[in-house]
Amino acid sequence: MSLVVAVTAPGSQAGAQEIIQLSGEDRLLDAEFEELYRIGRPTGEAWEQFGSVREVAFDAMGRLYVLDSQIGTVFVVDGEANLIREFGQEGDGPGEFRSAAEMVVMKDGRVVVLDLALRAYHLFDGDGRPEHTMRMGGIRRTRLSGITWPNTATAA
Repeated sequence: MSLVVAVTAPGSQAGAQEIIQLSGEDRLLDAEFEELYRIGRPTGEAWEQFGSVREVAFDAMGRLYVLDSQIGTVFVVDGEANLIREFGQEGDGPGEFRSAAEMVVMKDGRVVVLDLALRAYHLFDGDGRPEHTMRMGGIRRTRLSGITWPNTATAA
């Protein structure tokens, strides 16, 4: 395989190009990773039996956050793979999700979870307690098989 790249240097004439020939040799890149710990087992504790891990993130203290979107729960695990806490669940109340899709862990340990069905962001404090829910504005749209149409019904 051969790749030719044409590069125009800044300030040079528009027609001037440098031709670079890359070798066609493929090389296997063999990465070695150090396993810190392993979580999730089909025969482990109930919290270790993840259904659909949607997001993972670390906070500034090295704790791992795992969003299991199947049950709408965030699990917080320490550096020894021990469960510290869990928060969130399916539902419509404070700190509950209909469709937890994405998660961001901030440096101070607060967590934001995107709930697609409620069209909202849920903010949790560093201990996993719900602080605030921020709804998205605008017209709700539904997409099905490539067809988009406005949906004026609001999420409860």
